[in-house]
Amino acid sequence: MTTPTSALLLPKAKDFLRFGPHNGAHRPAIRAAVAVVVPLAVLCLIGRPEWGPYAVFGSMLSVYGRGIARHARLRMQAETGLGLVLCVVLGVALAALGAAPVVNILATAMIAAVASAVADRRRWQPGGPIFFVFGFAVCAWMPATASTIGIAAICAGVSALFALAVGYVGLALPAARRQARAAKAAPQHPAAAGPSPAMIALHAGLCGVAAALAGLTSYALGLGFSYWAMVAAVVPVVGGSTAAQLLRAGHRVIGTMLGLVIAAGLLFLPLNLVGIVVVIGLLQIGAELTVARNYSAALLFITPLALMMMHLTRPLPVGEVLRDRAIDTIIGVLVTALLLLATHRLRKRLRAAAAAG
Repeated sequence: MTTPTSALLLPKAKDFLRFGPHNGAHRPAIRAAVAVVVPLAVLCLIGRPEWGPYAVFGSMLSVYGRGIARHARLRMQAETGLGLVLCVVLGVALAALGAAPVVNILATAMIAAVASAVADRRRWQPGGPIFFVFGFAVCAWMPATASTIGIAAICAGVSALFALAVGYVGLALPAARRQARAAKAAPQHPAAAGPSPAMIALHAGLCGVAAALAGLTSYALGLGFSYWAMVAAVVPVVGGSTAAQLLRAGHRVIGTMLGLVIAAGLLFLPLNLVGIVVVIGLLQIGAELTVARNYSAALLFITPLALMMMHLTRPLPVGEVLRDRAIDTIIGVLVTALLLLATHRLRKRLRAAAAAG
């Protein structure tokens, strides 16, 4: 009996338990935490925690370029920082226009497609459009006026510059210099070929279509934060094969559901602003320590981190938020999994053609 192709592609239980090596993850974890927490703490001190998302998404450039040469990392972070600030400003501008939810969804889908293509073309690490989609959508769904656009640009821009500075200072530390010398002395191998133009276009199309379908489905069901489904939808597209993409989809569901349990415990704690900022910093460290090793484990930190950020700026009924996050995640992952299976043969042919030269 022939086993269906879809069954061969489905991940096994042991795949979800596999952990990668540490590889000095504590260094980027500390850099990312400092880059996120300091701007957030400053905004809380001046009584403007509601501006936190603008600053946080500007500082997210700090997660890019892990494990690559230091100057290449700074260049990559400068590029992604510019893109993140632009997404924040565009999202706030759309919010200031009072756009309808469907317009927000379609605009976010366009951001997903464009950011996916640019990320593939520039070979950013980590790949995919997730931070750009998340940053644009969160800002588009937040209340805003015309004056908020400038505020968002300043918060995101200053935070991005601060994150770049943190990364630059990190390069001067003895451990970073030793790592750079070791990398320079190691045998140099030719860089792996990037995705072909056809694969870049297909990835972009998948991200755009999956995000739109997931967002519209969530909206049709009356869920309050359709962009959660859209973020979940673009996550699995990153991967070198359909099997790896479906594994990432499974990680997203499992990690999010377990992360919601942790989030529930944290959201019910009577934390003040200082406590919330400290917890956000610790969660950021945990996420960066695990994200390259096991994506499910990273989501134990990422999920409560995102919800704590929301709680800091706009507290909502905890039960409703947890329910919607769970449903939106399932919607987004399911939509993309179906699209990945439907396009499996096409993507396999494109990869084979690229390998053949």
